[in-house]
Amino acid sequence: MIADFEAVRENLFPASHEAIEDWEVFPWHCDRTNRIQAHKAHSSQAIAIDVFGTLKMSRDRDRVFDAIAESVGVRRAVHGR
Repeated sequence: MIADFEAVRENLFPASHEAIEDWEVFPWHCDRTNRIQAHKAHSSQAIAIDVFGTLKMSRDRDRVFDAIAESVGVRRAVHGR
C-alpha cells in the first residue's frame, strides 16, 4: 500500500497533497484487486484531487471561488447583511 501512495503522490499536483488528511482511510478508487488507481495518468480521481485539493489548501481559495462565481453570474451570499 505504501508504494501505491508514493505512486499517487507522484501523479498529484504537490499543493493538493495536504488536502488528504489520512491517506489510509481516504475513499480511493480501487480495482478488483484493491489497488489504488489514482496513480494513472488519466485518473478522474487524481484530477479531482489536483483541482479541489489545491483549492482547499490555497490561501486564495475564496478569491478564486468568488472570481468563478462572478464569471458565471452568481453572487456570493454575504452573511449578516
